[in-house]
Amino acid sequence: MENYIKICPKCGSTNVGSGYYNSAPHDFCKDCGFGDIKTESIAFTNFPEVKISEIENFRRELKKNK
Repeated sequence: MENYIKICPKCGSTNVGSGYYNSAPHDFCKDCGFGDIKTESIAFTNFPEVKISEIENFRRELKKNK
């Protein structure tokens, strides 16, 4: 069975934290700050979970799509 890890959909970092805002779960990237709560009008973003063996492929795709 392969392990999965949350990854930042903006920068590809796996340094992702979790917290709560108004009792709602919230993920954020500790490296680039993506998903961090900055205003009262918030759009929550789901951070994908990828197989650990697929992290580099995910990061390559992010670079291609920039």
